[in-house]
Amino acid sequence: MPFNTIMPTPISLANALQSKAYDIALRYPSYDQSYSIRTAEFPKGNIPNIVNISNIMNSTETTITFSIRIDNYGKIFVLATPLTTISTNITTIIANSSVNTTNSSVNSAINATINTTNIVNNSLLTPTSFQIYKGLNSRNLNLDTFGESYEISGKNTNFTIIVKGLTQNTDYVLFVTVGNAHPYRPDFADSSKIVKLIGKTLKRIGNFLYFYKFI
Repeated sequence: MPFNTIMPTPISLANALQSKAYDIALRYPSYDQSYSIRTAEFPKGNIPNIVNISNIMNSTETTITFSIRIDNYGKIFVLATPLTTISTNITTIIANSSVNTTNSSVNSAINATINTTNIVNNSLLTPTSFQIYKGLNSRNLNLDTFGESYEISGKNTNFTIIVKGLTQNTDYVLFVTVGNAHPYRPDFADSSKIVKLIGKTLKRIGNFLYFYKFI
C-alpha cells in the first residue's frame, strides 16, 4: 500500500484531524474539541528472513509440500496460483517446413519452442508481499488462487508447509514471503525477497464409490 501526499499514512490522517479540530467544530457543533486523538506507531522490525527453502518435497491430488526455515519468529505467507503454459508441437513445426528438413531447421524449431516457453514463464509476474498476504495475484485478482498463512514459533527450525485445497493434475507456482508477528497486520519482507516454487498436483486415478448395506 503506497503512502504519499495522495494516500497519507493513518498516523498522518489522525494528526491532521487533530490539527483541524476547530474547523470540524464549526461544521459539527456537537464535536468535542477537547477530545485528544492519540496516535502510536508500531515499530517496524523483527521481520524474519528466509534462511533456507526446499524445492517441492511431495504432492498429492490436492496438496503440495515444501520445507522452509526462517531466522526469527513470524509468519509465512504462501500464494498458490495455477501455472498456465503454452506447449508447441515441434513435430508440426518441422512438418510445415520443407521436405528436406535439415538439422539447422530442427534446431530452429526447438529454439522457437524454448523461447515461447520462456516468454510465457516470464510473463507470470510476481505479486507483492502485500498481495500474497491478501491472496491476490499480480493483477489484484483472486481467481483460482489459494492464499495461506502459517505462524512460526521457533527460530532457525525447519518447518514443513503443506498447501491444501488445490486442484488435481495441475501445475502451480507458489509465491512465498514472510512477515513479523504483528497481531493486526504484519510488516512484510521486501518484495524482492519473495521465493517462487513450481510444483504439480497428482492426477486422480478413477472415482471410487462405496456402497453400504444397512440391516
